[in-house]
Amino acid sequence: MKETKMKKTTDQNIFHHRDTEAQLKVLDKTNDFHHRGTEIQLNGLDKANGFHHRGTETQLTGLDKANSSYHKATEELRHKNLIQNFGFPNLLSCVSVSLWLMFVCLAVPVWADQPKKALSVTDVTDKVEEAQSAIQDVQMDLSMEMKDTLSGTEQKSKGTVKIKSPNKVLVHYTQPSEQFLYMVGPLAEMYQPDQKMVYQQHKEKGDTSGPVYLGVGKELKRYVAISRVSIIKDDNDEVGLLFMPTVDNAGFDKMRVYIHKKDWWPYQMEVTTPSMVTKARFSNFTYNKGLKDDLFEFKIPKGTEIVEGAIF
Repeated sequence: MKETKMKKTTDQNIFHHRDTEAQLKVLDKTNDFHHRGTEIQLNGLDKANGFHHRGTETQLTGLDKANSSYHKATEELRHKNLIQNFGFPNLLSCVSVSLWLMFVCLAVPVWADQPKKALSVTDVTDKVEEAQSAIQDVQMDLSMEMKDTLSGTEQKSKGTVKIKSPNKVLVHYTQPSEQFLYMVGPLAEMYQPDQKMVYQQHKEKGDTSGPVYLGVGKELKRYVAISRVSIIKDDNDEVGLLFMPTVDNAGFDKMRVYIHKKDWWPYQMEVTTPSMVTKARFSNFTYNKGLKDDLFEFKIPKGTEIVEGAIF
């Protein structure tokens, strides 16, 4: 009787040992299948995301180390005959979850590097018009450099600019000499105190002549309409436009305009004509300060000579 029980126990241990070995063989085959599947999927990711090649190699190295650690742990469990405590389905689920997490990590750079939509010229002009439609008046400092392309002589000017919607402009030049430019509707007046002279220009209806560096700030779309325009700069802070005129009387041969994205107002421009290159830069903007209308009304001082003619 005792020998019969011992034989039965021995048979059960043999059966259990064989069952354990069978489970380990299935586990090894399953893990090998997942490993091959992982290599195939990772190869696909490498082709689709070649620019992530180095990162993919690093993660593959981590995967190989993880598989190596898993094999080592499995061998230890084989010798200790403890793998039965974990159970085949739970261990397989852990491997599947680990592989899924690795695929997610590999895919994240592809989703994160989506390119942002580039601005078009229409986008820029619409944003400028929308921003300026909410502005009743604006003040700014002006710094300007003018170079005569024939003689090579240069002149620098400084001053302040005040603009009130819809058609009032006052420019107070402080350097190299004091001058005042008033533009209200069709009348433009340039007053030079040291010479006691004022130059007046009465513009006819439809006449849009005037300093280009002032007109661009107020009527960007008008210059777009008579030019071939391209975007030459677009970053987080500003956008740059290049204007090439398509009409003969545009008033310039080439113009570059740079616009701050924070307020969508042109702050820098370079205007080229056959005889002059003018660079203008605006700074220290203030908006909607309630500028009075009489600020833009020029009263000719006594003893001042009036000269009729073209100013621009």
